[in-house]
Amino acid sequence: MNIIIRQTNLNKIVRCISLLFTAAILSSCSVKNEDICTRVRKLMPFPVSKVSQQSQDAFRFECDATPDYEPDYYMKQDKSIWVSHTIFDPIEKHQPEDEVWRNLEVDKKHKRILCIDRVQKSGKTTGYVYILESEQKNHILEHDCLWDVTDPRNMESAGSSLDGYWKQTWQKVFGIGIQPPLSQEGYWRLIFHTDSINDPSELKVYYDAAFTEDKYILPIHLTMAAKRMLDLGDTQSFNNYLEHRIRLEADYYEDSVDYLLPQTVTDKFKERQQKYNYDIKLKKELEEIFEKEQHYRTQWNVACNDSKDDFMRNETLRARAWNTDKKNLARVDEILSVNGYPSKSKVGKMASLTVWAVIQHSDIDTQTKYLNVIEQAASEGNVPMMYVAMLRDRIDVREGRPQKYGTQYGPDDKLCPLLDASKVDQWRSEVGLPPINSSNAK
Repeated sequence: MNIIIRQTNLNKIVRCISLLFTAAILSSCSVKNEDICTRVRKLMPFPVSKVSQQSQDAFRFECDATPDYEPDYYMKQDKSIWVSHTIFDPIEKHQPEDEVWRNLEVDKKHKRILCIDRVQKSGKTTGYVYILESEQKNHILEHDCLWDVTDPRNMESAGSSLDGYWKQTWQKVFGIGIQPPLSQEGYWRLIFHTDSINDPSELKVYYDAAFTEDKYILPIHLTMAAKRMLDLGDTQSFNNYLEHRIRLEADYYEDSVDYLLPQTVTDKFKERQQKYNYDIKLKKELEEIFEKEQHYRTQWNVACNDSKDDFMRNETLRARAWNTDKKNLARVDEILSVNGYPSKSKVGKMASLTVWAVIQHSDIDTQTKYLNVIEQAASEGNVPMMYVAMLRDRIDVREGRPQKYGTQYGPDDKLCPLLDASKVDQWRSEVGLPPINSSNAK
């Protein structure tokens, strides 16, 4: 009977590797001037014909023959992870072409783990070996790295690294991209992941996946991604992401840039500048405020959903989100006092909505203070009436009154009390909201 283990349990597996395996004690190379790829080749538990270094701790290898070396785990195309060392149903000796086989080799003497992933293609074996090492000076790599990976206190960190290596291997070996987002949260998860990637090819995979569905995209992310890819030397991706935003956002343009643009983009920007003539400096600032507001708030919410018991981390993210809200509110307050509400004709639709978003997530005193300002902006066509309804509901709920439009939910995800359940759908229709689920009314 095979035992299926989901990816979320991989850390637990790694914590127990010393119990699961009788690890071979790998000999350390004493020749100081020996090529690092040669040393990695000697550490492999089966013969390999070629090793090339891919990154600081990752090496690609090839085998001329198919090794009969039994894996410790294997991953199927549905990305489920299986343990191969079972009593009742041992794994096949021949590796299928649609599976990744993994071995974890533990060198207790040098406090080192070799994570070896391999795949069969056209009768040949190729794969990757990732080396997790200790802080000792006799490690194989030529830099101080990581931690004592055989210390049980560090197994959580080692497990997190190995969890990431599964995804890297699947992408590199099979060339399968990351799945596009199926929700707004899924989009943000991909964006969050790009923060930790520096390899241009891997970064492009995640950006391409995130930008698959236009309905989830925050337009400023396309410009941020374009500039980042340009800094990494990928001019084609820079052009693609910039042109994507031009298609997505009919009024997007830049009035000055410090990088070379394609002539088609320059012409389009000039055309739009003549048509809209926005206050570009204020527009960009408001868009950046909105991005930060959404970024840190969503990151905190996602962390709370994923790791409810990790109080310290969640509290840190909460504090960062609230601190960002405080800074954003101070700037929005200044903008309102100097310029009044930034209209769509001055900064565009997205930037104009930033002021509402910041106030919607502010304290009750600020919300009450600016309610009339938001209502006036709505009467002038700068804010949709449904957003005014949401702000009114939030104020009412916070002050202990029933809500009129049914837009607010409590910590238990239940709809907060309604002013009149029989009229709520009529009121919602008047401000452009869809009918509420009557089963939630109370």
